[in-house]
Amino acid sequence: MDPYLRQEKRRASAGFLSWLLVLAPSLLALFLWLSLQRAIEIALVAGGVSTWSWSAIKSFAFIGFGLAWLAGVFLMQHLLYRSALRGRLSDRILQLLALLLGLLACSQAIRYPLGEAATFRSLLPVVLEAAAAVLLYAGCRIARARRAARSDPADR
Repeated sequence: MDPYLRQEKRRASAGFLSWLLVLAPSLLALFLWLSLQRAIEIALVAGGVSTWSWSAIKSFAFIGFGLAWLAGVFLMQHLLYRSALRGRLSDRILQLLALLLGLLACSQAIRYPLGEAATFRSLLPVVLEAAAAVLLYAGCRIARARRAARSDPADR
C-alpha cells in the first residue's frame, strides 16, 4: 500500500475516533458547567451580594463557563486526535475522564463550605466521583508504566 495513502487513512481514523470519543468528556464537562453554575448561586447567597446584581453575575458566569466549555471541547478533541496519531488514545481518554471527574467532585464539594447542607445523600456522589477519578488516573499510570517496561531494552 502507498505510504501516503496509509498515512491519510490513519489521520482519517484518528479524526473520527477523536470526535467520537470526545462525547464522554464533553458530557462530563457539561455537568461540570452546571455544577459550577450552582456553586456560583450558592456563593452569591453566602457572600451577601446584592440581589440586584445576581442576574448579571449569573448571566456572565453562564456565558463565561459556556465559552470555557466550548473551548475545552475543541481542546479535548485536539488532544485526542494527537494521541490517536501516536497510538496513546486510551491513556489520554483516561486522563481526561479522571481530570473532569476530579474537577466535578471539587466543584460539588466546594458548595458545602459555602453553606449548602451536607447530608449522606448529597456527599455520596462527590465521594464516588473523587474515587472514580483516582482509580482512572491510577489505571492510566499503571498502564503507562507497564508499556514503558515492555518497551525498555533488556540490557538495562
